[in-house]
Amino acid sequence: MATSGNGPMFLKAVNCFGDVKDKFFIANLMKEVIDENICSAKNIDENEETYDLCNWITEIHGDAVQIKNFIMNHNMALVIFQRYSPLKLFSVADTRFASIIVMLKRFKLIKRALQAMVISDERASYREDGTGKANFVKEKLVSDDWWDKVAYIIDFTMSICDMLRL
Repeated sequence: MATSGNGPMFLKAVNCFGDVKDKFFIANLMKEVIDENICSAKNIDENEETYDLCNWITEIHGDAVQIKNFIMNHNMALVIFQRYSPLKLFSVADTRFASIIVMLKRFKLIKRALQAMVISDERASYREDGTGKANFVKEKLVSDDWWDKVAYIIDFTMSICDMLRL
């Protein structure tokens, strides 16, 4: 069904060759289109509910991207981080869901270095531009709740991958 300036209309192509095109046939076609649209609307509602339930994953990933960007774009923060971690922060191209997992797995590997960086005396004495961003980074990196969510995303995803290999 589509809506135009002239009102609603049904859009569907059906090969009716050989069928009797009476009021019953047309009514059944219209009923099928309406039923299809109702099912589509239900799927949209279900997809929106699923999105609302799982949107926190996107938020955690967004936090990780902000943290990485902050460290990479502030020389002193990067120098402090490099003193605590032999591993590098790296950028993962946002291609598919796997890029989120790759980034979060790297964060989990360097968790202690990230935390040491934000609670170090050196960082405390350094006043960088954008203290709001610096406080956001520190708040996330010292939050057990944030790290629990990171671990949950990784563990859940890896368990699904293991099940798919069976």
